[in-house]
Amino acid sequence: MRSLIDVRPLQSRDLEACVALAREDGARGPSVDTSLLADLLRRHLLIGRVIEERSGASRCRIRGFGLSALVKPDVIAAARRDAQQDFVATLLAESVGEGGALLDRRDGARLGPRGTREMVVINFVVDPTAAGTGESATSLLHRAFIEAHSGYALAGLTTEARPWERKFEPYSRSLRAMGCREARARGACGTRIFWMTADDVLAHGYHILQPLFVRRHGQLDLTAAQRDVLELASLGIDDSGIAATLGIAIDTVHKRWRSIHARALERLPGLIVRGTGDHSTDARFGVRGPEKRRTLVEFARLHPEEIRP
Repeated sequence: MRSLIDVRPLQSRDLEACVALAREDGARGPSVDTSLLADLLRRHLLIGRVIEERSGASRCRIRGFGLSALVKPDVIAAARRDAQQDFVATLLAESVGEGGALLDRRDGARLGPRGTREMVVINFVVDPTAAGTGESATSLLHRAFIEAHSGYALAGLTTEARPWERKFEPYSRSLRAMGCREARARGACGTRIFWMTADDVLAHGYHILQPLFVRRHGQLDLTAAQRDVLELASLGIDDSGIAATLGIAIDTVHKRWRSIHARALERLPGLIVRGTGDHSTDARFGVRGPEKRRTLVEFARLHPEEIRP
């Protein structure tokens, strides 16, 4: 039976499988604490994607995942300056309860003005034993990372390479190849902090991670609830899946779609209104149901700033 692999947002039910993959890769400490990660995910402090392999109607298996988070700028600055050892583990451990260094990705006010957002890669793993899907999953995870983080207008992206993990050497080499700066380890644990800034990336004519740092203002000015629906739809998730992911009723999803359409008609009427000779038009929105939605979803894919805080 042919298997299909796809990407979707990480949910609490995925954490056990993700932690198992991370342990096989050599991860340890808070980054493989399922209860801690579940709490951070519930509080919207993590940005996560999973690579899922599906064979048949109901057989699914997690083949890879990635986790990242928005972090207070002063915390990142100190970690880079001091080459802080085991930075990610410390960051996660200190985020238990209120007042930690991680920021709620939905709370635009706490993120400060555009161009000041700092993001940290917490971990990512691709199952190396997945026969025939390993390369596809790796490629898909790369694409998912760019899609999940585009539109934030980041000031910087920071990550840590940990020598006890299987991916340490190839990951370190790839980060250097992308032009990341490196803070040399000072302690016995040997972790390496790598980072790049918006100035570093935007100075290039082209950089694969450029969409993460480009500064554009959204035109639709959607609410957090509306952005959630549009982002999930842009990942190819249908209304039933959106309702399940967000833990809301299907009628609520439909209500949010109506409000998104109304906002698009108000802010960008040319986006969804067609000519009067088009038989797919109606008096209010110009384009009916599926076509109207496709237009909005494609717009969100091309303009990720619309679905970011």
